[in-house]
Amino acid sequence: MALIPIEHARRLNSPAEAEAFFRGLGTTQVRARGFHTNDAARMARLVAAIEPKEEHTISFVGGALGPAARSTLDALALSTYEYLDVRACDEALRIWPALPRIWVHTARNLEDARASLGSDAGEVVIERRTLETKSIPIGLRLFHSGAPEQVSRGFISGVEEETKPLLLRFLEAVRSRVDAVLEIDATSRARSPSSTPARRSTGKRAGSSSTSRRGSSMAFSRPRR
Repeated sequence: MALIPIEHARRLNSPAEAEAFFRGLGTTQVRARGFHTNDAARMARLVAAIEPKEEHTISFVGGALGPAARSTLDALALSTYEYLDVRACDEALRIWPALPRIWVHTARNLEDARASLGSDAGEVVIERRTLETKSIPIGLRLFHSGAPEQVSRGFISGVEEETKPLLLRFLEAVRSRVDAVLEIDATSRARSPSSTPARRSTGKRAGSSSTSRRGSSMAFSRPRR
C-alpha cells in the first residue's frame, strides 16, 4: 500500500501538548515512525521509547560486522524478542525464537557449510538454498562463518524490556543507520523528555491523522482501527 506524505497544520511543542492533542482525537495510543539516524544519543532515545507490549519494528541499514558487532549480535540473538533478521551481502540470518527456527540463507555450497560444523552438522537441515536449525548458537556459527563484514540491512521486532540494552549495544557496535516504527502511549509519564523521540512529519496512509514538530526527527500518526 502506498504512503502519501501529509503534514498537519498544527504543531506540537511539548509532550503535554501532544497528550492533549491525542486525547482530543479520542486516542492515547499513537504510531511513531522515523529517525533514520546513526547518532548514538538518538539511538538510545529510540530504544528507550520501545514499549514491549505494543507493536514495534527497529530497522537498520548498512554498517559493519566487526568483532564487537558480532559479539553483540550473538548476545542479542540469545535474548528475548519476536523476530530477528540480519543480512550481509549473500548471507542472511533469520531467527524466530518461539518456534524455534533459525534460517541461514547463503550462496555458499550448502553441504560444505554444514560440514564445517563438525559433530553439530546433524543439527542442520538443507532446504533449497537455506540451512535450517532449531539451535540459535548453531545458526550464529553458520552465519558468522560466511557473512562478510558489510551489513546490508536488518530488523528486529517484539523486543522485551531486558533485551533493550543488548539491542542498543548492537546498534552502536554495527554503526548502521537506524529507523523505527513504534506504537507508544502519548500519555506515558514514564518517559522523560530525554528518552522520548522528537517528532517530524512523515509519509502515512491517506485518511489518517498526523501531526509534527518542525525540524525534529520523529512523526506521530493515529493507529489504524
